[in-house]
Amino acid sequence: MNKQHPFANLCKWITAGVVLFLVLPLITMIVFSFSKKIEVIPSELTLKWYGFIGHDALAAIGISFMISLPAILIALLVSLPLAYVMTRTDFPGKKLIDQLIILPALIPGTVFGLSLLQLFNTGFFRGTPPLLVLILAHTAVVVPVMARPILAAMEQLGSKLEEAAETLGATPIQAFLGVTFPLISSSIVVGMIFGFARSINDFIMTFFLMTPDLVPLSIRIFTSTYLSVPQITAANAVVLVTMSVGVVLLAERCYGGPHCQDTK
Repeated sequence: MNKQHPFANLCKWITAGVVLFLVLPLITMIVFSFSKKIEVIPSELTLKWYGFIGHDALAAIGISFMISLPAILIALLVSLPLAYVMTRTDFPGKKLIDQLIILPALIPGTVFGLSLLQLFNTGFFRGTPPLLVLILAHTAVVVPVMARPILAAMEQLGSKLEEAAETLGATPIQAFLGVTFPLISSSIVVGMIFGFARSINDFIMTFFLMTPDLVPLSIRIFTSTYLSVPQITAANAVVLVTMSVGVVLLAERCYGGPHCQDTK
């Protein structure tokens, strides 16, 4: 048996420590949501706190989906032609646009939320429906997350297959939809997953733009820390984490699992 180098063992311990550091707070929160009393190590477990997740929480979940799903679809409609132009054409200012794509992800949420609030409260955009404001704002932060994997996939794939399809009589649109799109579909799904997670978990920007009638789950969890029992807040947070992880696992099942790969 080959003896492992001490550095490799050190890397394993460091990796285990990092994973524990990332997972332990989530485990603590989940366990605390079942605690009957406010205790670090629960002496009694109960499900009663989940019973307090009633109409308000369901409404907040519905609002979260009302914001995130349209934002993802709009971001997809933006990301696909954007990726096509960036990988298939050359034009002045291309490098600048490539940098601007990630700009919403680099701007602090406080600054971005405040700037959007001022934009939609003054001038031509004044009176825009609050739900539309939230959808457009979330689209802006989802596009950088979604566009990057699509751009990388199209750059790696290249244009030779599309050119071959066009020599056989296909139009550029037919070549893209019939050849390129199926080959980059997994990257599109990855982008949509990360976009959904980015949108549904957003707090800072959404906090500036929400209204009393439009309170998504991420904001409701924050407000519940002042208005309810800590275990109820933890239960709401578990619901939000479950939603995010559930989408990722579902996509992994369909695009990473052997069953779905065999059906392609």
